Amino acid sequence: MEPNLNAFEWNPITNQNEVDELNELFCDFNQAIFVDLKYFSADQVDFEVPGDTSEESHCYIKFQSFDPRIADNKNRNEIVMKFTGIRQLGVMSGKLNKGNLVGVNFSQGEDGSIMLEIYNNDQNLDENLSGQTPPSFICADTVGWNYDFGDDIK
Repeated sequence: MEPNLNAFEWNPITNQNEVDELNELFCDFNQAIFVDLKYFSADQVDFEVPGDTSEESHCYIKFQSFDPRIADNKNRNEIVMKFTGIRQLGVMSGKLNKGNLVGVNFSQGEDGSIMLEIYNNDQNLDENLSGQTPPSFICADTVGWNYDFGDDIK
């Protein structure tokens, strides 16, 4: 499926197939960096962003890839994910305090919520986290993504 490229519309992630499609388009987050996170409370009303709403807590997470397959394609090497209806959010810094990713893990709760875990630096997807920094994570009601077309979408 070809993603929607309209800057103010989001490609929803509602099932494992859509997760797999995003992973394929973004080279499995290989050589990616967790660049930016912006959180907006449902009570915040002093900003206006076209196509955005402050009716629910939401946040934007930006990733940039340095994978050689897409690194030079300025239209496809950065993505933004929009999480709406934030239930939990935790940002952790690894020992090296850099945003380089080891990997990401998507899962869906029995209640339909979406969980994203972001592993970086000293973290490992497959091992017990004993002695390691836990992953950054976000759990929300919905999530969508699009390529980053500039700061006007976040």
